[in-house]
Amino acid sequence: MTDRHAGYVVVLAEDIREDDAESTLTALRMVKGVVSVTPVIADYELVVARRRQDDKWRGAAIAADWLHGQFAEVADTVGRLNVIFRDAVTGRG
Repeated sequence: MTDRHAGYVVVLAEDIREDDAESTLTALRMVKGVVSVTPVIADYELVVARRRQDDKWRGAAIAADWLHGQFAEVADTVGRLNVIFRDAVTGRG
């Protein structure tokens, strides 16, 4: 038996002003089966949580970029060593 969905959480890409939100709220209410749509007011706790999450993602991206650079250097070194080894074995070097 599969799970049944009772609802969904929709997260906006950016906060929008309450006076500009009516068309978005109306569109969500028009989705088949939607019983209610309740806005979540952006407050300082939400802003702080977003900033903290942004910092975590940014740190992870920087670490991934650094690791990518390290792996590229290792791959380059291994490639050069393979050429040196091949030349030594075949007598080209």
